Amino acid sequence: MTLVPEPFPARLLPEEVPLGTALCPRCHERPIKLAGQEVWLCIACYALEHQHPPRPGDRSRSYLPANFATPECLACGSGAVDADGRLWWCTSCRLCTRVRGEGR
Repeated sequence: MTLVPEPFPARLLPEEVPLGTALCPRCHERPIKLAGQEVWLCIACYALEHQHPPRPGDRSRSYLPANFATPECLACGSGAVDADGRLWWCTSCRLCTRVRGEGR
């Protein structure tokens, strides 16, 4: 019998979630690190949830938000990345970005 991890609602603050210890409710493999649309997710599942379809050509006037919180750093390609619920960072090149708004 396999226990399915209980999802933590995204409305919870990082202090209220066992970051780095509870397993991701989607993949059941990696620890949760970031709040997704509905529940807390691991970095890889968060990146998949926030992946946007490619824009049609350079003349598109619709802008999409950039998602830097991925399992590999977009700047240097390193896999040495981590997150704490509010920030995502790369330990190799020291790129750091906020991923959670204060009002959430």
